[in-house]
Amino acid sequence: MSLSRIAGGLVAGAAALLALTLGIARGGGSVSVRGDGPGSLTLTAALVMLGGGLLILAIAGPRPFDGRIVRTGFALVVAGGAAELATANASASSALIYVFLLGGLGVLVGTIVTGIGLLRSPGRTRWVGLTFVAGIVLAIVAGSIANDSSVAFSAEANGLRAAMGMLATAAGGLMLVGLSGIGVLALLGKPGDGPASTPASAPSVE
Repeated sequence: MSLSRIAGGLVAGAAALLALTLGIARGGGSVSVRGDGPGSLTLTAALVMLGGGLLILAIAGPRPFDGRIVRTGFALVVAGGAAELATANASASSALIYVFLLGGLGVLVGTIVTGIGLLRSPGRTRWVGLTFVAGIVLAIVAGSIANDSSVAFSAEANGLRAAMGMLATAAGGLMLVGLSGIGVLALLGKPGDGPASTPASAPSVE
């Protein structure tokens, strides 16, 4: 099995675990990196699998993952996720909490860079990038509205907060679709990646 297929399997598996984690969180379960409970276990396992898969693609990813922008995005996600995993249990008073926060920022920036890089590719790869960008935009909109003081602390805004929660879930779903797309592209390969056929030689004229 090629490294690309191994990476694709890891990324696709991570997307499935993240989808399960999202369902657990929506059901009221506790979810945290390296925390207790099923949701935390699936989240931590997903981050490990995702980091392994994206690391392979960042180093030796074939088309359509051989572009500098896409590989930089993958590398940022890997570095950010590793920082979060390493410092997840740091106390709020520890300086390591800043490493954890920087790791989260690295994952966010890496996701944006990856989406931009994929958008620059033609065909179905561009659609994968579009789902990333759409998910990020929706997440930013939902977070900005939900965290506004006039919404977050107002009893009259319960409906709006619920709507923003649904919008955030939709954003997460779009990004999971994009992540699954990366896994599928790595597993199946992009059309045209195979070796070009050798044209038949013209018959010699005596």
